[in-house]
Amino acid sequence: MGQLFNSLIDALGYVLNFFYEILVPPFSVGWGYGLAIILLTISINVVVFPLTLKQTRSTRAFTEIQPKIKK
Repeated sequence: MGQLFNSLIDALGYVLNFFYEILVPPFSVGWGYGLAIILLTISINVVVFPLTLKQTRSTRAFTEIQPKIKK
């Protein structure tokens, strides 16, 4: 299990470094770090969005049929 988390950490570090390398020339180092973290967060949310949408729809459907289940 540790190998899986290490791979995930390495991948996220690579993406963060990629965004940082793009942002440092036009911005200062401090802004580069901040914007790189923001872009990493947005990219993770974009990747996870289909799962979040499916979970929300499933929860909503279950809420609608819950009174029928109680009967």
